[in-house]
Amino acid sequence: MPKWRNWKTRRTQNPLRVTPREGSTPSFGISLFLILSIFIFCKKEKIIKLNPEIPKIYSYRLPKNYNSAYSYPLVIVFHGYLSDENKSILFYDEEFFYEPNFILLSIRAPFAKRKKGYTWFAESDSLAKKFKNILNLQKSSLLTCEERVLEILGEFEKKYNIDPNRRYLWGLSLGGPAALHLGLKYPEIFSGIIASSPVFDTLILPIKENKNLKGLKVFLACGEKEKNILLIIKRTAEILKEKDCEVKLYIHPYGHTIDAKQIRTFQNFFNLSYTKAPEDDIDYRYYQK
Repeated sequence: MPKWRNWKTRRTQNPLRVTPREGSTPSFGISLFLILSIFIFCKKEKIIKLNPEIPKIYSYRLPKNYNSAYSYPLVIVFHGYLSDENKSILFYDEEFFYEPNFILLSIRAPFAKRKKGYTWFAESDSLAKKFKNILNLQKSSLLTCEERVLEILGEFEKKYNIDPNRRYLWGLSLGGPAALHLGLKYPEIFSGIIASSPVFDTLILPIKENKNLKGLKVFLACGEKEKNILLIIKRTAEILKEKDCEVKLYIHPYGHTIDAKQIRTFQNFFNLSYTKAPEDDIDYRYYQK
């Protein structure tokens, strides 16, 4: 077994090559340097809340004949990638919902994408360099989204009579993981989650951290043509069922869209209409996210 040797530069064919000198052990300084290097590079990145790039902005719709003496269900919408709160509110304005008995609150995402639109996940080059792991950047973004939504919810409930047992989150496309994150983290605040064609990695969801998800209602939807998303939501459904969540999986024959039947189906699943919504007597209508 060869002995440890001190480092010394020898004259070889490569003058920059460093070879050991026989007869002694490495210095304390070198050993300490190696240990600290391992600690620094293997250290887990800290998940921190990022500063929002966009002020608090939202839009909402009240049910017909709204009465402040009655407490209403609330559906909070997380719009899709590069979209905004006004496009999501079109579901209400264009009568996709059947006899809605709830208040729809659509919130603008806290991050901007080079003036093209808004997103729930920060994408600036400086942040991408700061975080070595993209999942940690996504988790940090979700903390900012979480704070934004809870602040607006608190302000909104001071103005309107919301049923505290009937708050729901609805995420569209890239808004899906934001809705899932918030609903799974705070099942004591939110009674249900709707994720329409959610684009995400299950590693960002706080499923393992929260052991008390029993009874939480989750509606997962996507199209048959969305192969990758379909695999993810099927696996997510299995995980949530193991946590005693009440899960409904809705698969439509289209691509990355939301069809009217999907909306009617989750209305019935969460009882979000004055009377049961018919699901089979409607023509195909969709909203491109």
